[in-house]
Amino acid sequence: MQSAAAYAISGALAAPLLGRLVDRCGQTTVLTSGAVLTALVLVATGMLPSDTSRVLLVALAAATGLATPPLAACIRTVLPEIAADPSRLPALFAFGSRFAGNSLPSQGWRRTTDHHQHGGPAGPKR
Repeated sequence: MQSAAAYAISGALAAPLLGRLVDRCGQTTVLTSGAVLTALVLVATGMLPSDTSRVLLVALAAATGLATPPLAACIRTVLPEIAADPSRLPALFAFGSRFAGNSLPSQGWRRTTDHHQHGGPAGPKR
């Protein structure tokens, strides 16, 4: 639980900085660097012994949050440039927000967990 909070909080704090880096250095550089750094931290975390201190695990979760690249924001920026039919942009943005990891903020915690626990938007499977 503490690791998840550290990841989320550090990711939220890093977002403005990562946005400025994307503007200065370009999406490819920031996304590639972030993916490599995230992978390195995750591999290092996975190689730790089972008796690793909780403090170190929380610090590594925070480092992962700081390094995670802003993929969803970058996709939203590129969509207007790559859309074959501009009239389809609202559908592309809706699709992206649903599948780019943003279902929690757009629908709320309770709605998202209910969706997963009860078989989807139609409710429980019978």
